[in-house]
Amino acid sequence: MSLASLLPFAPRGAHRVVDREYLIVVCESDASAIRAVLPHPLVADGSNSVQLRFIATRDPAGAGSYMETSLIIPAVFDGVAVDFTAQRYADEDLAVLAGSVERTRAWPRQPGRTRMLFTRETASAVLEVAGRAAVLAEMGHGKHGAMNGATGACSPRLARRLLADTHVNLKREPATGEQAAVAQLIGVGVQQVRVKSAWSGTARLHRSGAELAPIAHFPLKRVIGGFNFVADVTLARAEVLFDYRHEARRPVSSVLAQLARGLAPRVQEVA
Repeated sequence: MSLASLLPFAPRGAHRVVDREYLIVVCESDASAIRAVLPHPLVADGSNSVQLRFIATRDPAGAGSYMETSLIIPAVFDGVAVDFTAQRYADEDLAVLAGSVERTRAWPRQPGRTRMLFTRETASAVLEVAGRAAVLAEMGHGKHGAMNGATGACSPRLARRLLADTHVNLKREPATGEQAAVAQLIGVGVQQVRVKSAWSGTARLHRSGAELAPIAHFPLKRVIGGFNFVADVTLARAEVLFDYRHEARRPVSSVLAQLARGLAPRVQEVA
């Protein structure tokens, strides 16, 4: 099935982001934990993998640069591979995030500060929540000409495969006054990805017990590897893929009924 039949994105509203930098740590997780966090009708892709994705977006549409951290679950929607954003942390004070109501609601987030640091031999990123370091990721790389035995350049095609053509988010808004509650899956197309440079290698991940950062508790079995790349991408306008209030009128699962009441799937946490 083609994405065009599922996501009729209009060119209007799309914008080009230049030199977006990604530091991605791919991990093996627990199948039951992945199933617990994926809302219906998304299903796991069978890889049992998740991504901790740190992104530096530089001045999109002249609104200012910002950084973010996300927990990404590779999934399948109606036969099409998608990236589900299970958790997202971004600086709430940045005007670039608060300026667009449509995009803010389409990309639910929690407050958190992401920093990225590059030295001659390592790339690292840290997520701070409520003033505490919740996640620290590190990988070696050859970005500045210094190579080590565990890291090297990777092909743009391999880096591109880490990004699905569609990012999916769960949008929830409680009922207010005469406004009904909203529970929807929102899709944003990622198009025209041009990878300019890319590295891959071994990676390490350190997580704290930060109470306000569930990302620090999501079950992970092992780190598979790390990727650092720079790319130009076009983000299409957000579109509704699935409306739970509409579907909840049918005799479907109790999960849909809960989502229709504005409840989120529970994330399995471990101490």
